[in-house]
Amino acid sequence: MQKLFAVFVLVIVVALAAACGGGDKAATTGGGAAGNASAGETLFKQALVGQNPGCATCHSVDGSQLVGPSLKGVAERAASRVQGESAAEYLHQSLVEPNAYVVEGFSEGIMPSYKGLSEAQLNDLVAYLLTLK
Repeated sequence: MQKLFAVFVLVIVVALAAACGGGDKAATTGGGAAGNASAGETLFKQALVGQNPGCATCHSVDGSQLVGPSLKGVAERAASRVQGESAAEYLHQSLVEPNAYVVEGFSEGIMPSYKGLSEAQLNDLVAYLLTLK
């Protein structure tokens, strides 16, 4: 009986470890596709992203405020911004529909939509943003 209990506990621990993931830098958005954080960081730092100003033009990652809110700690904040929505889903929607969730103290209509990016580029940006803790 004790052996059976030990096996049961081991199975539970392995299942929980698998569910938690391995800390990979790839992030999954609402669509289930993994992004590449390194490619996302490169995209974030570009002067232009598609036809719009690059993310770093308006957002810092060090806590200082530019035109938009700092993205320092955005991974944790995004996880709790909208009930029932993951951090990746929240960030993805914020990129394609920036007026869906406007951070308090900032005006609607300032951030452009990045709908024109490919799904892979959006997933890469989300993966990078999820590294900003």
